[in-house]
Amino acid sequence: MRNCLCCIAAGRIAAWAKGSRALTLAQQAGLMARMTTIEKAMPQPLNQTAPAEITRPAAGKLVSGDPVHSTWPHFEKNGLYCGIWQSTPGAWRVQYDEWEYVNILSGHSILHGPDGSLTHLRAGDRYIIPQGFSGIWEVVETTVKDYVIQTFDP
Repeated sequence: MRNCLCCIAAGRIAAWAKGSRALTLAQQAGLMARMTTIEKAMPQPLNQTAPAEITRPAAGKLVSGDPVHSTWPHFEKNGLYCGIWQSTPGAWRVQYDEWEYVNILSGHSILHGPDGSLTHLRAGDRYIIPQGFSGIWEVVETTVKDYVIQTFDP
């Protein structure tokens, strides 16, 4: 079973389309064909034992600690990206040129807004980080999240 948000969403849409009485048979067939094409383009189930992409915040963005980011990308196409991301404790400056939906699987992070607002993110929380957000991402306790990112052409 695929376990990232893109895959779960694709599966739910496909199941809905298959059982929907609101769509004509031709519309159902067309949507199912598109979903099958998307699923074929996706990698097989995410294997977190596979090597992760390891990164750290750029020195100029680092606020505190020595956070290590591990990313297991699962789907990337046409400006849509999803996968699983993990970070060890630390804090760094962020600037979002894209929209990101996050589903916190474990840990505790805090988004510090430019106005001083604090958004605590813990296991079970789902949050949208809007395009244009700038602030600080602080990982208090090692955090694991599912992410879906949508980029836009300038």
